[in-house]
Amino acid sequence: ERVGVNPAAANFYPLIMVLDSKGEYVAHMDRYSDVPGLELREDSGEEFRGFERSILLRELEALRRIALEQDATPTDSDPSAAAGG
Repeated sequence: ERVGVNPAAANFYPLIMVLDSKGEYVAHMDRYSDVPGLELREDSGEEFRGFERSILLRELEALRRIALEQDATPTDSDPSAAAGG
């Protein structure tokens, strides 16, 4: 709650999210089943669960990009934005 996330909305785990430089919630990764091809499963005797690395990396880079864009965008509560920089 302290970072701006509603705990009731975090209904899947692990929840991968990004925070901005002020420690506030920016975005989270979709649940694994909603990202086509991300989750790997093999049911040959023992179940193995893993991730397709290239897809996981793409998703993590997208979250990072969102967080960096959020930090680059001045907000009304940012005193330096009112001062022009």
